[in-house]
Amino acid sequence: MPRNRSLVVVAVMLASLGRPQAQGSGAWFGTPVPPGVSDPRKPVMNYDDGFAPVPVHFIHRPGRGDELLDGAALKKDHRKIVVFSLESLDAGDKVWGRRAATPAFMHTLEWTVNEFRAAGLRDAKVESYAVPGTMWVPRSWQLQVVGDLAFGAGTRTVTLQSAFPQPGGATIPGATLTAPIVFAGHGTDADLSGRDVSGKIAVVHIRPEPSLFGSAEQGVAAKLAARGAVGVINAVEGPGNALYFDTRFACGKAPCFMVGGQDGWFLEQVIGKAAVAGVLDRLKVSISLSSEETGGLTSANGVATIPGQSGKRIVINAHADGYFQGGDDNASGLAVLVGLARYFAKQPQPKHTLMFVASGGHHGPGNGPASLVAAHPELEDATLLVINLEHVAYLDVVRGKTRAANNTGMTWETSVTESAKAVGVTNESPFLIDLWSRAPRCYGVATYQSAGPGVSGDLGGYRTLGVPMTQMIQSGTFYHSSGDVYEAVPAEGMERAARFHAFLIEQIDQAAESLITAGKGAPYKSTLPDCGTPAIGSRSSQQP
Repeated sequence: MPRNRSLVVVAVMLASLGRPQAQGSGAWFGTPVPPGVSDPRKPVMNYDDGFAPVPVHFIHRPGRGDELLDGAALKKDHRKIVVFSLESLDAGDKVWGRRAATPAFMHTLEWTVNEFRAAGLRDAKVESYAVPGTMWVPRSWQLQVVGDLAFGAGTRTVTLQSAFPQPGGATIPGATLTAPIVFAGHGTDADLSGRDVSGKIAVVHIRPEPSLFGSAEQGVAAKLAARGAVGVINAVEGPGNALYFDTRFACGKAPCFMVGGQDGWFLEQVIGKAAVAGVLDRLKVSISLSSEETGGLTSANGVATIPGQSGKRIVINAHADGYFQGGDDNASGLAVLVGLARYFAKQPQPKHTLMFVASGGHHGPGNGPASLVAAHPELEDATLLVINLEHVAYLDVVRGKTRAANNTGMTWETSVTESAKAVGVTNESPFLIDLWSRAPRCYGVATYQSAGPGVSGDLGGYRTLGVPMTQMIQSGTFYHSSGDVYEAVPAEGMERAARFHAFLIEQIDQAAESLITAGKGAPYKSTLPDCGTPAIGSRSSQQP
C-alpha cells in the first residue's frame, strides 16, 4: 500500500474512534420516517356508517314532529355544521374550524338561527357581544428533528408534519430556535428527578385517558417551561398523525407543540436509540414560530324561545364552536339542539318557557354563556334549570392487543360501542338523577352508572345564576383534534341522545319545581314511567 494512502486510512480510523457510531442499519437507526399529517377531510379510523351499536328502543310518546328526532334527519344537520368547519379550512385559517369570532363560526350561528326561525321560533336572533382581551393566532411554524450522520448513513433532517403550536406561544426571536432534546416521560416528579431541562426542548409522552381531557399530563408543558425548557413537544399516544389543539398543553409564551401518534412514535424511538448509541447529546430539534394576538373581536350567541304558560325558563344550551371538523365537539350537540327546537315547536305549549341557546366562546375568545347571562338579567330570577348538550354521540376508539408492524407502535380499533358519557347534576337532585337513569335503560344511551355534581364543559358561564344544571358529556381519543370527524358520530347515537333529551325536558317541564331544586338526600319516590314498553316513536316501529 502506498505510504500516503496508509496515512489517510490511519487518519480516518483515528477520527472514527472519537466519533460515536450509529447502532443498527440505515438512517435514523433504521427507524421508518413518519408519514405526513393525516388528511383532515377524512377519518383516521374506519367507521361503519350503517352500524347501530345499541338497538334503538324507546318509550318516547308519539307526538307531532316526532320524525324530527330521527337519526337521518339529525345527521343531515350534523353534516351542514361540519361543512362550516371545512369552509374555514378552505379559507386557509391556521387554527381552522368553527373557532369563535371567526367567519365560519358566525356562519354557523346564522344557519342555526335561521333554522330556529324556520321551525316557528319567531324571536330567534344572533346576539353579538364584544370579546374582552385578544385571540392568539399562529401565522407560521415548523418543527424539525435535525439530521446527523451519527444516527446512520443517509440521515437527513425530518419535518414532523403533524406538529401544531399551542396557544400563547410567542414569535421566536431570530425566527428559529435549535436546542438539544431531553425526554421528560409523563412529567411526574419521578420522571423529572435529576433531569436537567434548562436550555433544552423537552418531550412529554401524552397518554389520553381516555382523551386529552382526562390526561394526567395536563399542565406538564407549563411546568417544564417554568423549569427552564426553551420549548416543549407533547407527543400524543394515538392513532394516525392527527393535529391537536388544547390550552392545557401550552407553555405560556414559550414555544409549545403537540404532535400526532406517528410523529410522536418516531421521535421517541429516535431518542431511545440515540441514548443507547451514546449520541443523545447530538440529537437536536429546530423549531420556528410566528404568532400574533388579535384584539377588538366580536363574537355571538344564537338565541330563541318557545313561550310557556309561565315565564320561568328551562335553558337548553349547546356550544356552536369547535376546533377542526368538531364532529362530536360540538356539531353533535348543536345538531341535537336544532332538532329539539323543531320538535318542541310542534308540541303543545310547555308549562315553562324553553330557551334554546347556541353559544360561542368555548373554542375561541370570549365566554358565550357568561355574556348571555349579562345580556339577560331576567335569567337570574326566571331560570329553573340549565341543560347542556355537549359531545353527545361518539364511537369509541380503543388500543388493540397486538403491536403494529409499522411506525405507529401499536394497533388501534374502532369499538362497536359509543364512548360512555359522564352525567352531571349540580345539586344532585334525586328526581333529576332518577330521570338520567332512564337514559341507558330506556333509550340505549351509553353513560356512566352513577351521576355526580361535576359539569365540565360549557356550563361554567351559567354558574352565577345559582340554579341547577345538568348534562352528559364525554371526550374520546380524538378530542380537540382533526380526528374528530363527521363519520365518527353515529346517526343512531344522536337519535338516542335527542329522544332521551326530549323525554328529559318534557318530564322536567311537567314536574313540581321543588323536585328539580331539591338537593342531595331530599325525600323522593319515583313516579316516572317504566321503560318496559319499547319502540314507540322510533324508526324501527310503527306509530299508532
